[in-house]
Amino acid sequence: MIDRWGYALIYSHVWVAGAAIALCMQTLALADASRPGLPLILFVFAGTMTAYSLQRWVGIRVLSPQRLAQIHPLQRYWPWMILFGGLAAFYAFLGLSSSGRIVGMVAGLLSVAYILPISRHQRIRDIPGLKIFLISIVWATTTVLLPLADASQSLEWPTTAWHFLSRALFIFAITLPFDLRDLQSDSQHQTLTLPLLLGWPVCVRLGLLALTLSMMIDLGLGGTAQTAWLPLVGNAVTWMCSGLLLVWTHKDRPEHYFGLLIDGVMYLPWLVTLLLYWICQ
Repeated sequence: MIDRWGYALIYSHVWVAGAAIALCMQTLALADASRPGLPLILFVFAGTMTAYSLQRWVGIRVLSPQRLAQIHPLQRYWPWMILFGGLAAFYAFLGLSSSGRIVGMVAGLLSVAYILPISRHQRIRDIPGLKIFLISIVWATTTVLLPLADASQSLEWPTTAWHFLSRALFIFAITLPFDLRDLQSDSQHQTLTLPLLLGWPVCVRLGLLALTLSMMIDLGLGGTAQTAWLPLVGNAVTWMCSGLLLVWTHKDRPEHYFGLLIDGVMYLPWLVTLLLYWICQ
């Protein structure tokens, strides 16, 4: 039962889409901004679910048809998820603020560039060493710049840039385990990732360094009037938990470890922040 529901959450991409919303909520909490409107929530959720479904569908149907038998049965529903998710994302896009639409278009274009093939057997994400950096930029754009722009939050540009960099470093660190999980397929498709290039022990140290730098940025932002303190504590707790997961990662971990636990750590900043606000009331 747990396996069935776990795989359903992973391969329907509902779990990772919810995580994107949680990170958007945390961004607004950090900026002490108002709660997001329904269009932003729907756009991020539907857009993330559509992007991940499209990425898997293109990667398997177009580039690697032989892998179809290895994928969860939910793959048969991905075209419908792409269709209805795309329509929902477009409908929600129309409800965003003008600034939100601009950033939403940028995030969408980056996602499409990440997914679509540039040749018969290669996508932009398959360019050596580029995959993890593209993921970090797309997620930081979607979960930092988009909610701030849609909320018309007038943060000073340096503060926004530091928030963006902190989030990108966090995403970079928690994406490394997925590159380890995909080591064999990346090797077969000649996609040069950091674990292939540097080895996993070096990648663990690199991920811990990224998390440390992110925490240092957050500490620096804590001294500004435009950043709330309690969400920073939520971030710090998350970064430490992420470091432990990074250290505990090895390539033989089950799919639930990556798809539920590591992706699930993105819920933690906002949940810890909510708990802290409740305690301090």
